[in-house]
Amino acid sequence: MLTESFWDADAAAATVRYYVVDATTGEVTRHAQSVQAYTEDDFRRLLTASGFVEITFYPSLTGGPAEDGYA
Repeated sequence: MLTESFWDADAAAATVRYYVVDATTGEVTRHAQSVQAYTEDDFRRLLTASGFVEITFYPSLTGGPAEDGYA
């Protein structure tokens, strides 16, 4: 499998393209994945517009400090 990745700063989106090569026939099957990035302010606006009132952000899924150094 071959991959290539792109970041579109204007759209705040990452795209990964996957190319699966059949070893017998050489046929290439293509797949793609896109992921949208959001800031806390973006999330707050989306959640507020959807009716959420109490919105709290945490540095990790456990609520504790982020273990990977990102926060």
